[in-house]
Amino acid sequence: MPKQQVDCGGTKTWDIAKMIYKQRGVAGLFQGLPATIVRDVPSFGVYFAVYEGLLRGMGVNRSGEQGKGYCSVAEYAAVITSVCACYLLCNNRPHISLNTLFVPELTVREFLALNFAGGWAGVIAWTSIYPIDVVKSRLQTQPLDAPMYRSLLHCARELYRNEGAAVYSRGLLATVLRAFPLNAVTFSFYELSMRVLEGRTA
Repeated sequence: MPKQQVDCGGTKTWDIAKMIYKQRGVAGLFQGLPATIVRDVPSFGVYFAVYEGLLRGMGVNRSGEQGKGYCSVAEYAAVITSVCACYLLCNNRPHISLNTLFVPELTVREFLALNFAGGWAGVIAWTSIYPIDVVKSRLQTQPLDAPMYRSLLHCARELYRNEGAAVYSRGLLATVLRAFPLNAVTFSFYELSMRVLEGRTA
């Protein structure tokens, strides 16, 4: 649903939906959809490509088996990124298995790699499409009764003309600072869950 809650003072979602339908019809419920598609298609391509590429670069494949790594710089970066948390979790022994997570075959090195790859996948994906996200958000939050933008391109041109190129990166730092831990947890939890479901912990 378009982000009309911004102008509705905390009104319930169902009430907002009825208001949008009354003013704009069914089309109003899909305001900003083309921009969302333009944002998400390349974003998810970058997202998963970076994740897979980093894991392979660190010698960790999707089955959890350890391969021959060829990207030692990325390994060291992964260690620096998560070393404090993992040391606390694993009692300062970086090569033991994560038995406390009920995944005995997952080493700390693999756990670090999953978090590192997932975190940077989120950061790079968001950075690559952030200008489109800015345009999408403006399209979705424009007034229902007096739309200011006719299309994605018209919105992008107007934003540039009125606010300059800086508008396309406004808020990017906060977004990537949020993206790293969020996506690190997302991918590591996904991989751990898959191993449990596939019965590799027996």
